[in-house]
Amino acid sequence: FSNDGGGTADAASAPITEFVGVLEAGDPEFERPDGNGTTCTPNSGAENHFYDTYSFVIDQADTYTFSMVPNSGGDFYALLYGGEFDPSNPCTNFLEGDDDDAGSSDPEIMIELTLVPGDYTLVVTEFSSFSDLADGNYTINISSANGGNVLPPGGGGGGIDADGLLIDGGSTDAC
Repeated sequence: FSNDGGGTADAASAPITEFVGVLEAGDPEFERPDGNGTTCTPNSGAENHFYDTYSFVIDQADTYTFSMVPNSGGDFYALLYGGEFDPSNPCTNFLEGDDDDAGSSDPEIMIELTLVPGDYTLVVTEFSSFSDLADGNYTINISSANGGNVLPPGGGGGGIDADGLLIDGGSTDAC
């Protein structure tokens, strides 16, 4: 977009409603903590779990739900962090974790928390070490109770992000 002067422009990113990925050999590795619920303790002392990360921004205080749809492969585990995720210190910034409990009723993973505006990271990993990994696709759906949005990094407060801009976040022009 362009602005010839005299106006303001605010670019807002499109909300994210799901994270889709494939957990597979070759992904980065870390020592997955035991992080079910809101407690977090180191696990094995070895970097033997593959993982994917998804950084995002919350735009308003709300209750957010992250749920995994049924999957046909892998034994998944999800960890939510406030701020950045540090694989060398996997309990720093930890908020909540959940195992997919293979064979349980849907949804397989569900993290439901009241979050405030700010930066967060979701880590999708495997429950067992990589020697037991069955490569697998996964989809994590995101919803909020009262209209809060999950946005790409830099997407909160009108930041510009390459992941899908909307030229609509309050743009005006003086002409």
